[in-house]
Amino acid sequence: MEQTGYVELIGRLGAQSQSSPGASQGYHLRITSSASWNLFKEDISGHDTQLGSGTTSFVLNSWHDLSLRFVEDTIQAFIDSTLITVVSDGTYGSGQVGLLVSKWRNAEFDNFSVTSTGDNGWITIDDAILGSGVEQFNYVGSGWQSCTGCGSDLYAGSNSWDNTTNDYVTVKFSGTRIKFYGVKDPQHASAQCL
Repeated sequence: MEQTGYVELIGRLGAQSQSSPGASQGYHLRITSSASWNLFKEDISGHDTQLGSGTTSFVLNSWHDLSLRFVEDTIQAFIDSTLITVVSDGTYGSGQVGLLVSKWRNAEFDNFSVTSTGDNGWITIDDAILGSGVEQFNYVGSGWQSCTGCGSDLYAGSNSWDNTTNDYVTVKFSGTRIKFYGVKDPQHASAQCL
């Protein structure tokens, strides 16, 4: 983004209204120059339903990565390779992709791509930052800590840990199997999966 305003990445874009200026039916990931983000769905009449929101680090006149990932009704939103939210919504099951910029503002786009995940319904959920709104993870206890940008050998460079006995985390999922990835190190204690 070159100026104040916002840019959007739109997924499962079904239609754009000619009578409601700017109405684009689908899922929108919007990031503003003030570093606030929104994930919302919009209908053909221009009515928005917020699915997630927050703030992140975002600098004008600098390249950033925005991405949306869809697996059935699960939607993952990423900014600069960091998972910012995971939501479930089945309103729009398919569609096109699009880019949107606030009116009369300049923005540049590069390396735009659309790829099939080909993962047969598997989704990857990174806990990223404790309390970041990733509702699948519930940390219980007072000893939990986390970091981002703490190692290129970690998934998305993030890690969460706890040194307090009897603290635990639960992971909510729908399905028949889960794969859990964590840091393995001789200096670390063991964890038990129940």
